[in-house]
Amino acid sequence: MWTWPPAFAALRWLALGVVLLAACAQTDTGQMTFGRSIPIQTAEPELPARAPAATPDVEPLVLPTAIPYATPDLSQLPYEVLVQEVVRGSQDHPAVALTLDGGSVATFTPAILETLRQHEVRITIFITGQFAERYPELLHEMIADGHEIGNHSYAHPDFTELDDDTIRRELARTEEIINQVAGITTKPWFRVPYGARNHHVIDVVAREGYRSIYWTIDTIDWREDATPALIMQRIRDRLGNGVIILAHLGSYQTMEALPEILTELKEGGYRIVTVSELLYPPPVQPTIQPTPAILIEPTPTVVLSSP
Repeated sequence: MWTWPPAFAALRWLALGVVLLAACAQTDTGQMTFGRSIPIQTAEPELPARAPAATPDVEPLVLPTAIPYATPDLSQLPYEVLVQEVVRGSQDHPAVALTLDGGSVATFTPAILETLRQHEVRITIFITGQFAERYPELLHEMIADGHEIGNHSYAHPDFTELDDDTIRRELARTEEIINQVAGITTKPWFRVPYGARNHHVIDVVAREGYRSIYWTIDTIDWREDATPALIMQRIRDRLGNGVIILAHLGSYQTMEALPEILTELKEGGYRIVTVSELLYPPPVQPTIQPTPAILIEPTPTVVLSSP
């Protein structure tokens, strides 16, 4: 049998290898193919960008703003009412009047006002004419925050040692200064300095259009031995509906105790109000009771048997 010479056999295998290499190709995808080609993978066609969905015109949600209760006009109370000193409000409502007196020191007043602001509390602040002269910006801040301003005399003297004309001048001078600085009246609330008063003082003050607002609880924050813990304990021991609490703008101890005072009063269910709201509370809104459901007994089903 005839066979290819060895040289020709080598050439045949070499030619076959060239054909195989020609049949192989390198694609753009980097893949080797044999005998067929793989289509080049193309990117998906870009779709036109979608226009954002139209947003309907929606009015922004506006929450109602808390408005303090508007008390009646108290600037023209009759003498018969003004001459009755107030020591406590009605015990029928869980409300407390926290009152602050401002004499001549305002070092801690900005921090005290900030605490009241954070707790959203409006109170009555009795200030002297000297305080209003020295710190008009603080007076404006008090009014802007909704606090009620009362008369605390001009120079904080002992009213029991003054004659009638001097008492009138103390009241009138303070009223004039506060009106000029802030455009408001201090009437009808007055806090007697040192708590020093008698029937004659109350009578003269009432004839000038003021009603003396005393207190139920003296925090004694003005004493040297006062501490925030002592202030809190005195309030806890005497707390109740309608109490009037006395503290001072110039007291470091009150500044320290105030956040706890406000928190504890609120947690105890008390509303912290101005003197005006304590004495003239908002009308009680009637509670609408749901109509009780009427249960109708089902009619018994009568089954007639066949005769």
